[in-house]
This record gives sequence, C-alpha cells and structure tokens, in this order.
Amino acid sequence: MASKHYHSWLMLAVLGGNLAGGTSALAQQAAPAGDSATQALRHNFSIPGGGSLAGALLAFGQQSGLQLIAPSELTSGLSSAGVSGSYPADDALRTLLSGTSLGFKYVSTNTIQIYSTATASTDGTEVLGAVQVDGALDQATNAVGVNGSTDMTATEGSGSLNGSMLTVGSKGATSVKDTPQSVSVITSETMQQQGIRTLNDAMQKATGITVQQGNNSREQTFYSRGFQITRASIDGGSPIDISGGTNLNKRFSPSFDMSMYDHVEILRGADDLFNGFSTTGPGGTVNLVRKRPLDHFQLKYDGSAGSWDNYQNSLDLSSPLNDAGTLRARAVLTRKDSHHFYRTAKDEKTVAYGMLEADLTDSTLLTFGGSYQRIRGVPLSNGLTLYSDGSDPHFSRKTAWVFPWEKSDSDTREVFAKLEQKIGDKWNFNLNYSGLYQRNSTIYSNVAGDIKPDTGLFSADPITADAGNSNNKQFSFDSTLAGEFDVFGLPQKLTLGANYSKQSYWMTSADADSMENGWFGNTGPSMDPWNWDTSVPAPSIPAGYYAYLSSGSSINWGMYSQLVLTPWKPLHFGLGLRLNAYKSNTHTSTANDQSDTSEFTRKWESPYYSVSYDINDDLSWYGSYTKIFIPQSNMISPSGQQIDPETGSNLETGLKYAQPGGMLNASLSLYQIRLVNQGQLIGGNSVDLGGGRQGYYRNAPEADISKGVDLEITGSVQPWWQTSLGYTYNFNKASSSPDGLNDSITTFTPKHTIKWWNDFQFNDAGETLSKFSFGVGVQAQSKTKQLGTLYDEKTDTLRNYNANTAFYAVYSARIGYAINRNWSVALLGNNLFDKTYYSTVGGTFGGYWYGDPRNFVLSISGTFD
Repeated sequence: MASKHYHSWLMLAVLGGNLAGGTSALAQQAAPAGDSATQALRHNFSIPGGGSLAGALLAFGQQSGLQLIAPSELTSGLSSAGVSGSYPADDALRTLLSGTSLGFKYVSTNTIQIYSTATASTDGTEVLGAVQVDGALDQATNAVGVNGSTDMTATEGSGSLNGSMLTVGSKGATSVKDTPQSVSVITSETMQQQGIRTLNDAMQKATGITVQQGNNSREQTFYSRGFQITRASIDGGSPIDISGGTNLNKRFSPSFDMSMYDHVEILRGADDLFNGFSTTGPGGTVNLVRKRPLDHFQLKYDGSAGSWDNYQNSLDLSSPLNDAGTLRARAVLTRKDSHHFYRTAKDEKTVAYGMLEADLTDSTLLTFGGSYQRIRGVPLSNGLTLYSDGSDPHFSRKTAWVFPWEKSDSDTREVFAKLEQKIGDKWNFNLNYSGLYQRNSTIYSNVAGDIKPDTGLFSADPITADAGNSNNKQFSFDSTLAGEFDVFGLPQKLTLGANYSKQSYWMTSADADSMENGWFGNTGPSMDPWNWDTSVPAPSIPAGYYAYLSSGSSINWGMYSQLVLTPWKPLHFGLGLRLNAYKSNTHTSTANDQSDTSEFTRKWESPYYSVSYDINDDLSWYGSYTKIFIPQSNMISPSGQQIDPETGSNLETGLKYAQPGGMLNASLSLYQIRLVNQGQLIGGNSVDLGGGRQGYYRNAPEADISKGVDLEITGSVQPWWQTSLGYTYNFNKASSSPDGLNDSITTFTPKHTIKWWNDFQFNDAGETLSKFSFGVGVQAQSKTKQLGTLYDEKTDTLRNYNANTAFYAVYSARIGYAINRNWSVALLGNNLFDKTYYSTVGGTFGGYWYGDPRNFVLSISGTFD
C-alpha cells in the first residue's frame, strides 16, 4: 500500500498475555508470526453482527489479545456479520472479513496487518474474496467445531491439551462439566506432543487406566477401577467387543491407529444405560472420534523416526469438492514399521482411511467412508518367566523367546455411515452404521514352565508351536433422537434411542486331544533361555492339524431413554431406562466330539440416576448411580440350573470446574462399586459339562468392592503453561480368592497412580524463543502385589511365592521448534533415567513384560492450507 496512506491508518492495539496471577486461557496469548500451531489456539469470542467492521476488529483485538493494524479507509462504511463462540483467531478473523476484499497477514509475534487484496499478496498472507472465504465459518455449511469441522467435539487445530466437549456418557455433544460421571479426553494436541500412535498409547496416558500386556507383544488389555474395559465405540455408535487378542481368535483383535481419529473419550465406571450390560464388569468404555472433512483445504504430513528402528509416515488431506463447500472429503494414508527393545519381534502396519461428507440440506448431514488396516508381524508370546522358587532371574531387557518364522497377521476392513438430521432448533436425530471385518492368522511358539535355579533351563521341555486362523465380523446400528423442550421457561432434555449389534466368527486351531505338543509333536527342541537360538527351523504342519473348529454368533440389542429435568435453573435430575437383550450360539467340533451351546438374556432395567447442582457458572456438584447387571448364564450349578446373574451398583459423586472459553477443566470424583453374586467355581474344573463349560458354579456369598478417587486437571493454567494431570486412588477387594492368597479383584491395579504432562510456550519472550515449545511429564504408580503358589521339587510340596512390583516413576521430556509457518520439528524422550521395571507381572509360567527402556523419537510435521 502506498506510503501516503500511512498517516490515516487506524491503530487497533489491545495487547493480551501476562495477566498477573490469572488463570486466563492460553487462547489469550499472542500468536507469533510463523507459528501456525499457536495461531490455531481457540479464543472465546462474542462479537455481535450488524455493526461496523472497525468496531468488530477492535473487539477482536480485545478478546484475542492480538494487535491489529488497519487503514481506516479500508474499514470505513463496511459492516461485519460478527462471530460468537470458541474459535482459533485466524478462523474468527476470516469470518469477520468474509464478504469483503480484505486480507490479513502476521507482521510480528503478536501483530496482524489488514490490507486490500487488490495489492499483491506476500508470504504468509491470507487472501479473502467476496465469493469464497478459505476456512471461514460459513453458515452455508454445517461447520460448528474447531478448524472448520462439523464435529462440535473436534480438537484438531485447537492446540489445547483440554477437550471441553464429548459424547461418551451421553448421545450428543455435552461439556465435560455437565457430564455427571468421571470422564477424560485425549486431544489431538496431546497425541501430537506425547507421540501417541495407537489406542494402547492413548490408554497409557489416560487418567485412572491400567494397561496390561496380553498374550503377545501386540495385545494389551485395559482396566479401570479394578475391572477390564471390554467395549469401545466409534463416533458414539454401538459398542464393539475389544476383549480379545491375537491368540484368542474368536474375538475381535483391536488395532485402532490414531491417524484416523481426532481424539479419544474415556468414561470410567459403569455405562450400562447407552451401551447395555457388560460381561466383565463396570470398568468403563472408550469412544474413538473419527477425523472429519474440513470446510477448507488442508494437507498435513507427519513423519517420525525413533529408537529400535521405529518409523512412521502419515499423509492427511482434506478439501471441499465443490464450490459451495457442501461436499467435502478427507483421506489418510499411514505406514508404520516398528521394532521393539527386545530381539526379533516386529510389526509392519499400513492404514488407509477415507470419509465423504455431504450437506444434503441446511439441516441434513450425510457421512460415509471406510478404512483398511494391514498388519504383518512377528510377535513375542507370553513374555518372560520366573525361577521355580519365585525369584526374578533378571533377564536382559533384550531377551525374547521368539523365532523369525512366527507370525501374527491381520487384515481389518471397516465401512461406516452416519445420518445427522436437525429437527428445528432444539432436536437432532442420528443414525449410525458400522461394519468391521477382520481376518487373523497366527503361528506362535510357547515355552513351558518356569526356570530351574540350578540349571538355568526351562523346567519343562520341549517347547511347543501352535497356529490358528479366524474370521470375525461385527456390524452395528445405533439411532438416537435427542433434544430439548421448555417447561415454565426452563429447558428439559430428552434422549430416546436403540442399538443393535451382531458378531459372528469362526476359528480353527489344533485339537488339544490329538496334538498335545502342537506342530513339533514330541520332537520339539530344548532351548536355552539365556542363549536363545533363532535358527531353529519352522516345523511342517502335521496332517489333520486344524481339527478344532469353533464358530458362533452373538447378538446384543437394546432400547434406552434418558430424561434430564431442570425444576430450578441450577438443579438437574437425570433418569435412565433401558431394555437389554443378549443372545449367543456356539458350535464346537474336534476330532472326537461336537457340541452346541446357546444363551439368551432379556431384562428391563432402570440403570441410571443422576443429580447435579450448578454452584456458579464455572463450578458444579454431581452425583450419579448406575445399576450393574452381568449375565452368568454359561455357569451351571450342581442342580443343573443357571446361577443368578451378577448385580450391583456404581455410586459416584464429585465436583467439576470449567473455565469460560473451554480452555481449562478440573474434576474430583469419589466412587464406590459393589458387586454381588459373582460366579464361583466349586471343587475345581474336572467336570466336563460340554460346550467348553468346565465345572459347577455357585454365587459367591460376599461382595466385590472397588472404591477410590479420580482427580484430573487439563488445559491452560497460565498463558504460557498447559497441563494434563491425572491422579487416581483405588482400593479393591474380591469376594473370594481361588488360590486363597489374592484378595483383590485385580492384583496389578495400583492403589496410587499419577500421570502428568506439561507444555510450555513462551510466546512473549521474543521472536526466537517464541518458536520453541517445551514439554515434561511423569508417570508413576505405587507397588502392586502378585501372590501365587509353585511346586517345590526339593520338598515335593506347593508353597507360596510373592512377585510384588515396587513403586516406579518414568519421566519424559520434549522440545519442539517451529521452523516456519508450515513446518515444525520435535524431539521426544521417554524414560529419561532408563528405569528398569516390569510393566506387567504374570506368574510362574510367564506373563512378565519389561517396560520400555530409555528411547527417543524425532518427528517432523508440515501443515499447508
């Protein structure tokens, strides 16, 4: 612009940032030039429409903490449509300037220059026209979330460790503060900073979650409050059974790659109202929220290289497909090659994901898409083991009893569709469909027994080798009608819905009666656990090996309703009602026998009550009660009748705080879970009842108890400091102990757990330092106990052993640097002090897994829009 115009410029300067002693949102800090991540941080805007553009820009500067410079002749006579809500500064400014011929660019750390697009643009400028606004919050589309997403709960582009909105625990976007249960959100920024690539990684970082290694190196199980989490949903649909692993072939083997998802939502405790009864207890549920197409063009690249030859590359492309922006698409392609700190085991993963989104009308949104995941791997099975006297051999962390010819291969295909229909201003109807198809093929070896202290060799020879193949199909529907109606001027909320899911499977493996030692038969090699020989060739498959066949199906369906009454503005009562039904059929055949079993359960329930009181706009108290119902129809009493179902309750109360603008959330929850009538085996499992059922059962006379505290703080504490802090205390006691030793529901659940991550960005510290970001975190847990019995050869008796794990803490740190507006690099270090510890403790026959040693990940990210 010509210099003669400089004297008439209108200077709009409202500087934010260092507010002394405040808990102001991170969004109030300035966005440095060239730092696109900071520019994407959300701010709470309230700028009415219809006024002058100059006034709107002045309000923008005050509310964002940024300095604007604009010539008065450019804004004179122009009006603005305004903007209201929580948005990144760039998106809000695009909206204020939409319909004009004005653009903007960053000229320093916290200064934005407004200019006419008639002038040639320069590097870093945003060019806006009267016809099309790149990335604007266009009312012609359904964009309501961050960064132009149609998902109100989306976190990508927010730059925040806090997710203030979620759908788990409800069937619509609800604030964390207004959800009367203990919940957490793992945001896109959290995943980026802490190197989270899989659901297993995400659960490792989640408050109150204990992760246990399963049968092999690819299988993990998740526990909350002493109970296993066996269900996950995607975009709030019907639950998916994630209880299985690659060696438990009749179950779906979860392999969720985070490159397809915006964030992860976790609910701790029972969630029977919307998901139906669980077969394993009230551990909780997980909801993965897919990335959606954006209302503007965006291309992202993420690449990383880490210790032990771990590499990942991911491309993520989103764009409108027509000029009106009513048809949008997103595609993700990811390749990951991963090895482990122990020898031989590895995985290769390819992920392809795509989604199309169409605004059929102003009130109708249709989404459909699919994904494909291909995994080829060499798994380590069953971890390490102990000496036969229960002491620790202290194997090297590189030790792995695995052969290169072992495999764990899977192919997973997914198709999904969702219809979202707005009905007036207050009602919404959603219809979800999801189909998952998975094929697994495994070959694995097993070592037998523990280690002899005198020889250092396995107590049982030879080793065995087994294999299995399986197919698994799951498809589900979920429909929900939710909205509000007023009574005496107060909003009352009603949710009605139904879900249906069906799982079918078939699997083949060795017939245990005819193939006692698997492929090797009686000729398996004797192996030295201290000097493992990987050159042992793979045995040939014996004739008739796949003699065991199991197939079956299970159906879950239910109808649910929830009413939230508000008789007084700060007081809310919730009531839930559900009809559950479950049916399963199983066919099993071996070389010598065939059997069929079936189960059916149907029950009306009123499983959910809640109350909450808004102490003020930011702080609320809540209490909730969830009824628990666990069928045990596969357990038979000596009279030949099914034993009673396991029942109980999840009682919870707490406080929740939400900072205005959604930049900080805090919660404190106290809970107690009580279960009665747990199935208890009588006199061992020597009685064969057919259909895979062994032994008689009775209902235990005592109750299982789990109680404790969850504390979580996430978001911006200061303009330069974000935190994610989770602390959990849990005490759990079992009604009975099969071995008479362990009196806990799960002995590996620690009483005390802390997970803390901090991110520091000094955006007002000068142009150079403002390009850096620093992160530091710790994960720590108190000791756990693992008691058991073992055979003492010297005395020919059974005696007790104790395999406790001591307290441990693992520290991490990260440094990031913004090269320019598009590119950034980061170095993440984990277990910085190289702590040696067991992340999972098993028994005398294996199941001991070391935690990761010190490791580093170098990553580079590029964003172009």
